[in-house]
Amino acid sequence: MKQEAATISIIIPLYNAERTIERCLGSVTRQTYSNLEIILVDDGSTDRSPDICDRYAEKDTRIRVAHQPNAGVGAARNAGMSVMHGDYLFFLDADDYIFPETIATLYAEARSTESDITIGNARVSTGNDRFSEVPSFSYQSVTAEKQAIPQVRYELFYDPGYGVPVWNKLYRSGFLKRYAITFERLPTLSEDRLFNTQCFIRHPVIQLVNRYTYVYCTEASTIMRSKIQAPIEKSLRVVKSMQDSFESIQGLSEFEDLLAWLVFGLINQVARNFTIHHDHAFKEIRDFLVAYKQNETVSRCLRAMASGKYLEGIARPSWVRYARDLSRMLNRGAYTAAASLLFLRFKIEARRRRIE
Repeated sequence: MKQEAATISIIIPLYNAERTIERCLGSVTRQTYSNLEIILVDDGSTDRSPDICDRYAEKDTRIRVAHQPNAGVGAARNAGMSVMHGDYLFFLDADDYIFPETIATLYAEARSTESDITIGNARVSTGNDRFSEVPSFSYQSVTAEKQAIPQVRYELFYDPGYGVPVWNKLYRSGFLKRYAITFERLPTLSEDRLFNTQCFIRHPVIQLVNRYTYVYCTEASTIMRSKIQAPIEKSLRVVKSMQDSFESIQGLSEFEDLLAWLVFGLINQVARNFTIHHDHAFKEIRDFLVAYKQNETVSRCLRAMASGKYLEGIARPSWVRYARDLSRMLNRGAYTAAASLLFLRFKIEARRRRIE
């Protein structure tokens, strides 16, 4: 007896994405795997995005559209999850697109390996037909035992290419429902990291597919390129949420390294955003560092990073040096030097991207 094809739910949150949503939807409707439930969540757009979504829904019965007041990408994804019926779930940003075989490839791997999370390779589009590749993952499958290896933990919980984003992952719906995993209700930073950490600390079966299945477009991003408002409040909310999650599962000791990486990662996320969007970025970065360091959990994590703890076994020598040096500056209270390092790092990064 032939096995019935599973329904795959694709959730696409969007806000003022009129320039990219048709490219995104075109890539979805052309999938070779056709048993799809396509859920568009318009998060209070003020451009033509809502009309475009409604027009596509009239032409394709697989498409459902929800309109809501602006509440942030996490709330939009939660809205999609609350009405989905699929056996598997795939998140897609409205700025990005997927290849015709993406869903078929990920689903075939998920079914054959009985994985809870299946991850493909990604390409990064920086505009003008220029692409780069996300670095390959060290392992094809990740068991609970492998999740204790420092390099695997780094790639799953910190590396922006694989562990952090929710895009390019096929989640088994039953796994998410079993642990009631959703996005933070309040707008915050690192929504993707928090969501995936909730997944990974439950030791899911993870399978990697060595094929390109996603194109992440940095040149048109409407989700990631907005100014961060209330960065201290949001950063500390993330730290507390993560700490509470760890303590509710098995106690903090098993996950202290992940909390330290999160604390360090938020510094970089905020500094990068300030460098892009703020006229007085250096001062904003320094003020953030001074206030952020006053938090007891942040201070404890940075002391551990400065000592080299949680950095051993990670095969990224330049990142290890950078993380240790910046943490040492902050541990000594050298906020001006730390702000200078961050400001220059992200100024150079932004200039390099413009040249490319």
